[in-house]
Amino acid sequence: MKWLRRLIGVLLLLALLLFVAGAVLDTWIESSGGRRLVEQTLSEAAGLPVRLGGDFDVHLLPPGADGTEFRVLDEPTGAEFASSRAYDLELELLPLLRRELRVQRLRLEWLVLGETGGTRFALPSVEVSDFAIGQPSRVAVDLGWLGAVDALVSWFPDAARVDFGLAWSAEGREDVGLDGVLEYAPEGLYLPEVSARIGGQRIRGSACFLTLGVPVAALDLEADSLDLEALEAVFPAGQGGAAALPFELNLRLKAGTLLRGDIRATDTLLEIGAPPDCSPAAGR
Repeated sequence: MKWLRRLIGVLLLLALLLFVAGAVLDTWIESSGGRRLVEQTLSEAAGLPVRLGGDFDVHLLPPGADGTEFRVLDEPTGAEFASSRAYDLELELLPLLRRELRVQRLRLEWLVLGETGGTRFALPSVEVSDFAIGQPSRVAVDLGWLGAVDALVSWFPDAARVDFGLAWSAEGREDVGLDGVLEYAPEGLYLPEVSARIGGQRIRGSACFLTLGVPVAALDLEADSLDLEALEAVFPAGQGGAAALPFELNLRLKAGTLLRGDIRATDTLLEIGAPPDCSPAAGR
């Protein structure tokens, strides 16, 4: 029965660790102003000011805290560019026993991105695990009826850059993969390098989304070969189009070979809207 004694010993040790962690949470975080400690930890991890408002509650299983207001601010201006109406964070157990806060997982409900008064959009939920600046972190995004995104990202705030690899999935659709580099600035988002896997096909190029003035999405893409019927199976027609988009779409797509059923074309150029332009003046 040695295995049983060992199992009981492990369970007792885990119970002891949880008891000690609970004591640390109650006597250290609560008495020292847990909200400020967590704000400082998140701000240091993100490289940007994080503010926690509304309710703030500490929980033991798992060790962590939750609350009702999460805001990320732009450091130079103090403007809010991300906010969430509810958050839940999980702390690593062993660092906590050493009176250190290290966030293992952060979940944000109804995350709104964009500055007040400008172009904004909301995500039902975003969850980040094992976050560290300059290191790969797992990100899971719930897009509601649009499906979900699972990504591995590395954030470099000093360079205003994010390296990413993600997969988008939705019910009844083939998964879409996207890899690239995202750069951000007050005037918008830039993808100087992007590669997509859609319906077993590969597309590469660059893109941007400009938010000053009229929002503009500009894409300059190319592919060796494209099958339009395979793409339509992933993005069925009749579910909106460029006219239904809340922004101006400018697209240029070059394909060595373009297929649609029995029709085959070579050295094809497809253009929608104006020529893609990612200079800041393009969105004014």
